[in-house]
Amino acid sequence: MKVKYEEFAQRVCGDIAAHLGEGYSVNLRRMEKNNHVGRESLTIMKDGDSIAPVIYLDQYYHELEHGVSLARIEGKILKVYEEYGSNTSIDIDDLLRPESVKKSIVKRLISAKFNTELLKEVPHKSFLDLAVVYYLMVKNSQGEEGAIIVHNEFLNLWDMNIDEIDQYADLNTREYLPARFISLQELIGRHDEEADDIPLYILTNDAKNCGAIWITDQEQLYRIGHALNSDFYILPSSIHECIIISADYEQDVDKEEYTSHLQNMVREINRTQVLPEEMLSDSVYYYSRKKKIVEIAAAG
Repeated sequence: MKVKYEEFAQRVCGDIAAHLGEGYSVNLRRMEKNNHVGRESLTIMKDGDSIAPVIYLDQYYHELEHGVSLARIEGKILKVYEEYGSNTSIDIDDLLRPESVKKSIVKRLISAKFNTELLKEVPHKSFLDLAVVYYLMVKNSQGEEGAIIVHNEFLNLWDMNIDEIDQYADLNTREYLPARFISLQELIGRHDEEADDIPLYILTNDAKNCGAIWITDQEQLYRIGHALNSDFYILPSSIHECIIISADYEQDVDKEEYTSHLQNMVREINRTQVLPEEMLSDSVYYYSRKKKIVEIAAAG
């Protein structure tokens, strides 16, 4: 008989708690990710720790459906915790000190449309139909990196306003996650002769992680316009990167029709190639060298 997901999660939580015994708190939590995408997770916190590692259960339920025994799955979860969770530690008190914040805060770009509830809880700045939010870069005792989103109450704790954290986040993003503007062919590591007709470029960062934030940077956009010697379209392929297309290639076609074609491309990418939590927007944006601004060419 097929085991329902809720029954599986409850059973795993109870078995792991029984195995670890006293001194551990094992709980189920639904973690809200970007774009209001939720994932069921198991948290295991040892007495005295200030933070608990998160183990997502959906992948393990998938294994159960494909014949892996519950005992083996629970063994794998315990091994993950023992290897990555039991010896990790993050000094939360130090992390939340203003001096630490000034060195660790960075910014990311997310959809405003799909994160209306989240944006009520976090400081942010609007950018067209998107929103700039702020994260603290963290590293545990094993050197593994992660990020914690900044909530409104953090500003009171730090005695800072949003303009101040934005200033520090801007400096840190430039230092830790600098922009990278490359051709699509260079990114994928092969030459495609068909792509020569309309060259595609990618704007991301060195880490290729949450690099779409760079479409908010006027200096970077100006440099791209100078390099292309033209205005350009921005296609938000995910929160990690955007596709850049020179506007020179619209000269022989109807502009409205061309923009509609580009938006269909964005929608297709979002529906077939991007995880729901990594989708940025269905809109198409346009950078004008003359105006030196980004505008919405087609609203998603």
